[in-house]
Amino acid sequence: PDVVLTRGIETIPMQANDLRLNIMGQVRPPEGLVALKLNNKDIKDSMTDGGLFESNVDLLSGDTPVNIVAVRQDGSKIVKQFVAVRNNFEPVKARKLDELFTRRLRTDLGEYHALVIGNNSYNNLENLNTAVQDATEIAGVLKDKYNYKVKLLTNANLSTMLTALNEYKEKLGKYDNLMVYYAGHGFIDENSNEGFWIPTDASRTDKSTWIPNKEISNFMSEMTAKHVMVVADSCYSGTLSGSAISPLPEDVANEDILFTSRVKARTVLTSGGLQPILDSGGNGHSIFASAFLDVLNENDGVMEGYRLFKAMSQQVSLRSSLAGLKQIPEYSA
Repeated sequence: PDVVLTRGIETIPMQANDLRLNIMGQVRPPEGLVALKLNNKDIKDSMTDGGLFESNVDLLSGDTPVNIVAVRQDGSKIVKQFVAVRNNFEPVKARKLDELFTRRLRTDLGEYHALVIGNNSYNNLENLNTAVQDATEIAGVLKDKYNYKVKLLTNANLSTMLTALNEYKEKLGKYDNLMVYYAGHGFIDENSNEGFWIPTDASRTDKSTWIPNKEISNFMSEMTAKHVMVVADSCYSGTLSGSAISPLPEDVANEDILFTSRVKARTVLTSGGLQPILDSGGNGHSIFASAFLDVLNENDGVMEGYRLFKAMSQQVSLRSSLAGLKQIPEYSA
């Protein structure tokens, strides 16, 4: 079938009542092929001498990942991946405001700060691959494109992370805004269902070396800053979430936007719910960080948190479907 490129992911739009997808392809050159699989189903016997093959994929109720793998005698492997999607991708655009109001809004919103943390190298746990690169690039975009005052911490231990959080609690005033971005290990206590951020010097068995999500929530609530958003790209980050947030309507009046922007707010954008999340799959970044960077780089206007979340969600969903571990971001109070 014809595939459409959606934010770097090849997709096929499907109708709601479609039950299966017919796949036709060709292996070139066909000589030396020892295995041909479609979603782990062996289809080599269906291939002609010229390398043509045909098979069907049963569609899931939501998005269906399609993986075609061809293996040659020397062990080399070629993989073709795409996703059959039930709903058409609808890009979420920034809110279009007139220039005069945008200038007024920027002045009213005050200063923006960001604490960006990326932990790869752990003393007592498995190392991660992309967290430092994710944090470094996100810090650069926030500083260079959005004029945030950024503090970047890489491979931070418990003392460094807690000290930085307390510094912002002390120095930010009631007109300031803060984003805290964390990429690194996350744990969950199965008895209490509480999540934790894991510093690089943490012990696997000593919870006093972990940072409970409730401490992050307390830190947010105790600050005098106007707007605080936590963006958490870690396993079990959904334990930070609270009540759901409704979007502002498309036809909201400028004065209502201004009023809303003056309200003290605490929000969290997480890379997943109560499950592990992927450390790779986003071209050198985590799937979540790759989507986050795409939206930040493409945005050319005012984008409130809910629009940021919606713009990221489908890309994260599609990429995680291909990787075989469904990951669904969450945005809430």
